[in-house]
Amino acid sequence: MRFDDILNELGSFGPYQRRVYFVVCLMAATTAFHSMTQVFIAGTTDHWCTAEYWEDENCTEWNLSVEDCEEAKKNGSIPTIYEDGDLVYDQCDMYNITGMEFDPSYDSSMNGTAETIPCQDGWEHDKSQLKSSIIQDWDLVCDKKNLPDYAQSVFYVGYLVGSIVFGVLADKIGRYPTLFICLGIQAGFGVLVAFSPNYWVYIVLRFFQAAGNKAVLQVAFVIGVEFVGPKWRTVTGIAIQIFFALAYMLLAIIAYFVRYWRTLQIIISAPLFLFFLLMPFIPESARWLLSHGNSKKAEKIIHKVAKVNKRKLPDPLFTEEEVKEQEAARLAPKAGILDLFRTPVLRWRTINFIYNWMVNNMVYYGLTYSSGDLGVNVYLNFFLSGAVEIVGYVAAIFAIDFFGRRPSIATFLIIGGSACLINIGLPIGAWNTAVALIGKSAISASYSIVYVYSAECFPTPVRSVGVGTCSMMARVGAIVSPLILILGDYYYSAPLIIFGTTTILAGFLSLLFPETRGKKLPETIEEGEIFGTKAYDDKIAADELAREKKENDVTEIPLDDISNGKANSNKAFESDNAV
Repeated sequence: MRFDDILNELGSFGPYQRRVYFVVCLMAATTAFHSMTQVFIAGTTDHWCTAEYWEDENCTEWNLSVEDCEEAKKNGSIPTIYEDGDLVYDQCDMYNITGMEFDPSYDSSMNGTAETIPCQDGWEHDKSQLKSSIIQDWDLVCDKKNLPDYAQSVFYVGYLVGSIVFGVLADKIGRYPTLFICLGIQAGFGVLVAFSPNYWVYIVLRFFQAAGNKAVLQVAFVIGVEFVGPKWRTVTGIAIQIFFALAYMLLAIIAYFVRYWRTLQIIISAPLFLFFLLMPFIPESARWLLSHGNSKKAEKIIHKVAKVNKRKLPDPLFTEEEVKEQEAARLAPKAGILDLFRTPVLRWRTINFIYNWMVNNMVYYGLTYSSGDLGVNVYLNFFLSGAVEIVGYVAAIFAIDFFGRRPSIATFLIIGGSACLINIGLPIGAWNTAVALIGKSAISASYSIVYVYSAECFPTPVRSVGVGTCSMMARVGAIVSPLILILGDYYYSAPLIIFGTTTILAGFLSLLFPETRGKKLPETIEEGEIFGTKAYDDKIAADELAREKKENDVTEIPLDDISNGKANSNKAFESDNAV
């Protein structure tokens, strides 16, 4: 029996699969904490130069409180300008106050002719919102203000490395051990990050944490989906993203109450070790075991599933011929990345999917990390940004079944890109926030669809390597996303222009993909080349007709045999073959 046939016997999404799926979804959800937390641990706050020359002045002779004294020092040492009617203090320069006596009546706005110099003694930070952050602890401001964005790019390089290394490891040693190795890396390095003494140690630890973080999501997804029958695979493949979005929203709540970045980092990392208590309840992928010729262990797991689901299985589960076929499949040469580019249609389809994945990643993370720039409240905006993802995922589930994959992903991409371009002309406020959230919801929907769509478009021999290659290249989009946001310092609209135009282009290019809803998927490279054309439909119809004719030829009993009394023996022979 094929494994999908076995799943139909077991129940496509029975109690056992639901239990395993729920646990791996919880594991996958925790990856949102670490991939998104830099919004808070590297949150920007107001800052100004430290007036160290006046540091010992306590203002007692002027009967000023500590707060009023600090405000007086700030007013006397920091240049100011008016922006939109508000008084704004310079964040990177100060007056040269060396040799000047402190006087609380000094007003920086009246010292316009005084010499200004770059901050000499560090910075003071506004801690009314964030009590601590990596920016405050290591003064990542002014000429160092882009270092947090570079750190996030390094984090996504860790994503790329983790996708490759642990993807290979999961295929070599199995999904189960790889999942818990990566979970240990994610949790262990997550805790170590909280004790980073400086920026450089921080980015190295975050790199290794990212490698494990991405692999947890990737392997948990595979384990959950590989135990689900074809009927439920699309829904479960997208629904796991809803768990991710819920954790995303939970992070906003935790960060709201925990304003110290080191404490926040420990809170979202240390509890992950509790997942190791669930090791006995997570099975190895039976599909992976079968693909590696371990039929006995696979049968043991399958029978356990049948027992929990209260289903009966045929005995024996695999015939000797099927075991030999599995062994032959295991020893057969596997497709590589180069096989994606050998034939013309598959080559351009692969390039198109790679671009689509890269754009989805780039814009998704770009909109996530710019959620704090929407005004109002960073915690509320971040929470809403996660909530609209759920709307997008639910919409995607219904859209791809009712309207098809191709029009759905194209529509969501065009909506997401258009929202970015529309926001260029909107001032910060309610409308700006609403349009941005619509764009985030749309790009989340398209991101979830591309997982399903690309797997369906690649023919069977290169399906795994095709999706893996697209997923790997998608990390490039995530890596450049923080760097694109830096362009906003030089031209405010640049990130939105890039996000908008590339996404709309991806939407129109996705119309070149074949529709896969209700279609039999290509089983060979040759079928992949004509998939989506009339020739493919004709071939499938011809194959189906030939199969039916063959079945009729086998089951038909000649009249001569009936007259000679051979009917019974023929029926018995056919019955044995059917079993």
